[in-house]
Amino acid sequence: MKNRLLITFSDVKGSRQLGLNKSFVFKTLLLFILALLLLIIYPVWLNWLNTDLHSSNQALLERQQQLVEQTAALELQHQRLSTELAQESADLALNQQQLSLLFKQVNYQGSDALADSERFHQLSNQIAFRQMVLQILPNGRPVDYDRVTSSYGNRVHPFKKKRYLHRGIDVHSDIGTPVVATANGVVTSLQNTQGGFGRLIKISHGMGFVTYYGHLKSMDVKVNQIVSKGELIGYSGNSGRSTGPHLHYGIRFGERSLDPANFILWTLNNFDQQLEKIQEIPWDSLMASMQKLMAIIPLPLSPRIVASTENLRLTAACTSTVGCQATSTVPPLSPSVSQGTLTAK
Repeated sequence: MKNRLLITFSDVKGSRQLGLNKSFVFKTLLLFILALLLLIIYPVWLNWLNTDLHSSNQALLERQQQLVEQTAALELQHQRLSTELAQESADLALNQQQLSLLFKQVNYQGSDALADSERFHQLSNQIAFRQMVLQILPNGRPVDYDRVTSSYGNRVHPFKKKRYLHRGIDVHSDIGTPVVATANGVVTSLQNTQGGFGRLIKISHGMGFVTYYGHLKSMDVKVNQIVSKGELIGYSGNSGRSTGPHLHYGIRFGERSLDPANFILWTLNNFDQQLEKIQEIPWDSLMASMQKLMAIIPLPLSPRIVASTENLRLTAACTSTVGCQATSTVPPLSPSVSQGTLTAK
């Protein structure tokens, strides 16, 4: 009876007793309390779990947004790098094309086994040497003209009506057209006569060359004045004994007159071809002397010129004789460069 719990119920019909086991009652009460606690704690736990999952989901969404932004940035960088690579490839192809063009222009005879940098180094030497030659020796047009009115050679003199050697070339140019020096030099003579060539400028250049500019309207230089290639020396006119506005242009080497036509056409592009046409000059010895002059230039060519696209374009563009000047100093020509293509064949 100690382990039982008696519960008495009384009513009009009498009294009844219910006997319960104390252990059963205790267990039932304990289960009730546990169930009550579970009903209280479970929603709280679910709410905490939901909050934690929400925080984790928010962090994942933020991370996803960061990855999307990083992916977009990488795609932009990839597009930029692809564009730069395509541009560099195009520039490289253009450089190779220009290099090949320059090799043709100067009749490059170097070994194809050399690296492009060494080949370009030799090519730069050749171009610089030829630019120096075209600065010192007469070449290009002295004036802008539309036609040749009288070529070099024997002709019937327009006034004397007899055949004489015309020691120059006459080109038609309007009065007042600028006349420029065709090479570096020094003004050695200014003449102003009623007959003959009228106003005449005589310029002495290197290696024994002399140029003459006659029938000028005006002369804008003085005797002993140093002039550079392309520098204004006067204006074309109709002075002296002349049948119309024109410029008389003459070239002499030593005491020998030369046909200016081949010198007018002489450019960096046809350097060797024009030398072959001008056979009156001892080109072998003359070029050898100029190569010695080139050899005393002290500053070497920087290797960085190989990577310079602008230098390539400048060299490719420097094909006209008027205003085409060497813009940098270069080292002496190597033996393989200083022979062959730089002298007349």
